[in-house]
Amino acid sequence: MPALEKPEFFETMANHGWSSLGFSQVSLVSETSEQVRRCIETGNFDEVLIEPDLGAPYTRNSHNKLPLVSAAMDTVTESETAIVMAECGGRGTIHAALEPETQFKELEKVKKRLWGFIEEPKTLKDSMTFERVHEFCEKYTFTTFPVVDSEHRLIGIVTGHEIDRSSPSDPVTDKMKPFDQLRVSDTLVDIHEAYQIMRDEGINMLPVIDEERRLQGLYIFSDVKSIVEETSGMRNVDEKNRYVCDIAVPTDDASVERVKLCEKYLIGGGGVVVLDTAHGDGLYAFKTLKKLKEDFPDIDFMVGNVTDPDSAIYLARIGADGIKVGQASGGVCTTKDETGHGRGQVSAVWDCSQALIKAGFDTPVCSDGGIKLHGDPAKAIAAGASSVMIGTMFGGTNEAPGERVRMPDGSPGKIVRGMGSLAALQASAAAKHRYGDGKSLPLPEGEAKPVPISGDLAPLVEDFRKALRKSLLYAGRVSIEDFQRNVRMEFDFSSISK
Repeated sequence: MPALEKPEFFETMANHGWSSLGFSQVSLVSETSEQVRRCIETGNFDEVLIEPDLGAPYTRNSHNKLPLVSAAMDTVTESETAIVMAECGGRGTIHAALEPETQFKELEKVKKRLWGFIEEPKTLKDSMTFERVHEFCEKYTFTTFPVVDSEHRLIGIVTGHEIDRSSPSDPVTDKMKPFDQLRVSDTLVDIHEAYQIMRDEGINMLPVIDEERRLQGLYIFSDVKSIVEETSGMRNVDEKNRYVCDIAVPTDDASVERVKLCEKYLIGGGGVVVLDTAHGDGLYAFKTLKKLKEDFPDIDFMVGNVTDPDSAIYLARIGADGIKVGQASGGVCTTKDETGHGRGQVSAVWDCSQALIKAGFDTPVCSDGGIKLHGDPAKAIAAGASSVMIGTMFGGTNEAPGERVRMPDGSPGKIVRGMGSLAALQASAAAKHRYGDGKSLPLPEGEAKPVPISGDLAPLVEDFRKALRKSLLYAGRVSIEDFQRNVRMEFDFSSISK
């Protein structure tokens, strides 16, 4: 069968009985780029290669520099995974199997990993002694603290230098660097201006105060320097130069509590709430989404999972800002074996994304499940996904929170489990809500299995980035949107014999 434009391709395949295509059953078609055609026509081959733009929307109001997301699985994404994902241009989704407070703390770790301007710095009261300071140093990962009075007015700074030279009984006011020796700003300056001030004056902290000397926040030079001098341009950061990170919530009343707890890091922070259920077509998903959108209109919600085009449209109508597509395609998912339900991921993404477009929605689709090869994300994006969620392949990395085990051959491994596995259902109330009513133990729809440790996450994500970049170049396309609209597909007949 020759390569066809995608609408004709999917229609032709459906007419031949192939309406549920997976990644292994399609191939993308290479072609000459517009730039090369222009060079051929003009005879000028000195043009600089156009570097493909891999950025794409994640939801209606959020964006990724690299369209990859780590899955909200308890053996895949907590703060360590999410930090690396954001460093590489994507994002991580802190799973909902954690208690709400613990989930918040994991999100907070990500948001505080790279700070530009610190709005609520940890302060010392002028009545404290260094015994309390030493306790703070054990609890937190930093050793520089503003000192404030009872009116929150800045009166000094304590740094590691003073801490190292103090006794527990010493008052902080005796050893701090007093206000009249500090360089402060009475306005919230731009991060680049703050960097210039601190670099030129050789200071490590720039406090910001109001007209009454009350502390408004501060800049730390090491963080500002890291942001300003970062050259790759790949970090996925929010408007306050903090790493972007999402949280998952179950389809129950507790979801409101979780979102409210994390709200300050989500609004204006580029963060998305992933309403996480295996059955996004169900009443619980629609009911919870409606409630959350009413209570939190300024937060984007990614909702799924579905594979039916009508379900995607229904979710968009009641406020979903992104639709997660994929059922029974994950590496540790057994939904198809247990229930008979499931669709090929490529066809499901195509049908849902096209239905949303035809219905007039600008709601992006995230392809969730089935990624086994570096080339699979390109196929999902070619089918209409604006982002791709990866679980099992990331679960074997050093950053993933799964239990370390020995593989049968004695090599190191990690346990990766689906959130529908018996172990996850027994351990997590959120998992029970994801696969049932949250009251009784539902039918398991996943498994737990050991996978070899694949090393650090960043090199693996970089391999995916290189593969996606090369795929755009092979197709002669300069952006994800251009690729989605114009790359052609063909049926891979070799898959029949596999």
